[in-house]
Amino acid sequence: MLASVFLVPALLVNLVGIAIRPHWAHWVKLDGAAIALVDSRWQPGDLLYYSDDGTFVTGAVSWKNIDNTLQVEQCGTVLGGLTPATEIALGMRSGPLPEHVAGRVWVITAETPMTPTCQGDYLAAHGLLDGDPLYCSQDNELITSCVYLTEVP
Repeated sequence: MLASVFLVPALLVNLVGIAIRPHWAHWVKLDGAAIALVDSRWQPGDLLYYSDDGTFVTGAVSWKNIDNTLQVEQCGTVLGGLTPATEIALGMRSGPLPEHVAGRVWVITAETPMTPTCQGDYLAAHGLLDGDPLYCSQDNELITSCVYLTEVP
């Protein structure tokens, strides 16, 4: 009896977690409107630049037809982030904005209290967050997830 008092709630919590896990990435990082926005305006030669590994993983599922992608090089401690070995195993490319990039750069951001500020600072320093975002799927005290489109001369 005593074991069931602790075992049943623990089992239920795990089952709920398993049931919602496939949908979590879309709920937290991107939604259908953000995906449709990029899909409808994507042009050959565009670069999709992710601010963190969460948006990169979600985007890889959402935009299977887009292969010109890069993730901002991680800086500082990224709590809850993927290890470099996991990123390599998933085929994720990280690094600074290519020196001779010219054209349109889509920036997918996701800032949480666990995100180091140096990532946003890097994007802002390169003018990638200039102007208003085209769309924000979330903008509250826990997460800000927005889509920017910047023309790089």
